[in-house]
Amino acid sequence: MKTTLKKELAKNSIILLVVPNKDYNKIILREVKKLKGKNICYVTTNKGHSALVNDFEKNKIDTKKFFFIDCVTSTILKPKITPPNCALVSSPRALTELSLAINKFVDIHFPLIFIDSLSTLLVYHSPKVLTNFVHSLSTKVRETGHVVLVMTIADKDKKTELYKKLQVLADKVIKV
Repeated sequence: MKTTLKKELAKNSIILLVVPNKDYNKIILREVKKLKGKNICYVTTNKGHSALVNDFEKNKIDTKKFFFIDCVTSTILKPKITPPNCALVSSPRALTELSLAINKFVDIHFPLIFIDSLSTLLVYHSPKVLTNFVHSLSTKVRETGHVVLVMTIADKDKKTELYKKLQVLADKVIKV
């Protein structure tokens, strides 16, 4: 029987989603669409807020239940206004800033934090730094007792030190 993300959300606090390199974006959209009705804090490290919302709307994903933490837009341009359902982080390199932004939502109205993608963050940070980031975040999530953290990583990164350490931190590893 195939494990599904939606089913595992009820049983696990920390989930690592391993996504094939081929059709990565298409698969992420499919998985997010299955989470219909959930309030989600979506951390994007590889697409800006407006591009992501465009993709969501094309795929009939209602963005009203989402809050986006965008690590991309500020690296490209300085927006005049921040969208109401979005926080802008200066760069994927700014892990402290990202951590602070995520921590604001751990106890609020978003019981699901979805990080897309750790593979992108691996371009900017060492596996050790990212492991410390995830460990800190997962500790905070576990302390709440009601928040679930879903992190994505590309299949190509399964041989990295980061993946090996994340397997230990995660309650469940799902290969889609």
